[in-house]
Amino acid sequence: MASKLEIQPLPRRHSLGADIAKQLQHMIYEGAFKAGETLPAQRDLARQFGASLASVREAIGVLTAAG
Repeated sequence: MASKLEIQPLPRRHSLGADIAKQLQHMIYEGAFKAGETLPAQRDLARQFGASLASVREAIGVLTAAG
């Protein structure tokens, strides 16, 4: 009879969307984007970050939820 392998919990990781949100938030605080100003198009942000549209949409959702 084979021994049973235990599943170990995975270390917590931030999502790419959360990392993008953090960087966008920093850019807003530093004045790269003014309060109320429209952010660049999602496709442009995805290209600039080298990420997928889904990750950028997640970031926008995080920023929206944060207010």
